[in-house]
Amino acid sequence: MPKNEHRPGYKKAKVGWIPDEWKEVALEDIAQIERGKFSARPRNDPKYYGGPYPFLQTGDVSTSDGIVYSYSQTLNASGLAVSKLFPSGTLLVTIAANIGDVAEVPFDFACPDSLVAVQANENIHRFWLKCFLKAKKKYFVSKATQNAQANINLQTIRPTLVQLPPLLEQEAIAAVLVCWDKAIRHLEVKIGKRRLVKQGLMQKLLSGRIRLPGFSKPWMNTRLEGLGVFSKGAGISKEELSTKGAPCIRYGEIYTVHNFVLKEFHSFVNPALAAISVKITANDLLFAGSGETAEEIGKSVAYMGDVEAYAGGDIILLSVNPVKGRADYLSYYLNTIGRRELNKLGQGQSVVHIYPKNLSKVNLALPPLEEQQAIAKVLATADSEIDTLERKLALFKDQKKFLLNNLVAGTIRLPQFCNHGKHRKARK
Repeated sequence: MPKNEHRPGYKKAKVGWIPDEWKEVALEDIAQIERGKFSARPRNDPKYYGGPYPFLQTGDVSTSDGIVYSYSQTLNASGLAVSKLFPSGTLLVTIAANIGDVAEVPFDFACPDSLVAVQANENIHRFWLKCFLKAKKKYFVSKATQNAQANINLQTIRPTLVQLPPLLEQEAIAAVLVCWDKAIRHLEVKIGKRRLVKQGLMQKLLSGRIRLPGFSKPWMNTRLEGLGVFSKGAGISKEELSTKGAPCIRYGEIYTVHNFVLKEFHSFVNPALAAISVKITANDLLFAGSGETAEEIGKSVAYMGDVEAYAGGDIILLSVNPVKGRADYLSYYLNTIGRRELNKLGQGQSVVHIYPKNLSKVNLALPPLEEQQAIAKVLATADSEIDTLERKLALFKDQKKFLLNNLVAGTIRLPQFCNHGKHRKARK
């Protein structure tokens, strides 16, 4: 059954069932919609650049709900003559790469024809319109033409049907979503500050520039080969993965989903494959044995758990002797202060490799075992605080997305507007 069908206070429209007080209009009826202007020829001509007018491009419209202030080109008067200046407060919609991303621009600007400028008419709340456009992202993507690069045009955007609430309700919807945006930004700032604090802690604690209370014994210079035994994982292809079974880690996941300490598994293999795979155990340090650049090669993650798990190919394991060292401490060190030395070990061009014989020669100043444990605990606590905030941020973003999609469609309404239709009919 379609959403809101035959609900009291709702009426049927082309776009679906909408509240009685709402109208169904075309987007072009409530906003001025215009593509940016800057043809391919002047876009590549340096004589048009170097002036005071910001020239935004598709990459400047951020998927995180804003403008990335990193635009590399500005137009001079000649450039502006072959383009167009849009006023502050204009909404930008991407129609090529990242179709349907939306941002409000807080300054006058120009842009190419890969962006569409949307200016709200009088009696249309700008932030409400921005929220409506964001909610239509999937719709715009579905309407894209599949050429060399997917894109949409003005003939697709302009007639887009809009469920239009009265201005008072637009303002109320916008106010609610602004509150969620503020809460999200507050959390993002808080997370950023916590990361800076943790980064400072790592630099000081892992270098020995500051010592935790109660520790004064000297650190010993050692090589990784003196801390344990190196081995290699065995190939586990993507096609061999299961949705359940024995947990495993593939080398690409060290880059994409794990940081410092392995906390949860994202891949699994069946028992038959597990039986012929390489097992990882507590206090193992797992290195990515290949990568695309020398700067990323050798990223590592520590495994401190007790669940039976397995390592895929292109993973180098260092099984750390628990009497000599802790894998979590080594992971914090080698992924920060020790990165520079690892970067020197990569071999290859299009694909960079690192080998156990090279890793085994890596030198480091190692604290006594008890101090390693204490430092790792401090950094793990900082990680845990950041993880908690990031989970809360993800929840806030999900909740805001739910509200955005449903408030602008009228599927849910704010309490002060739920009985308007009843009251109007009663007065009649």
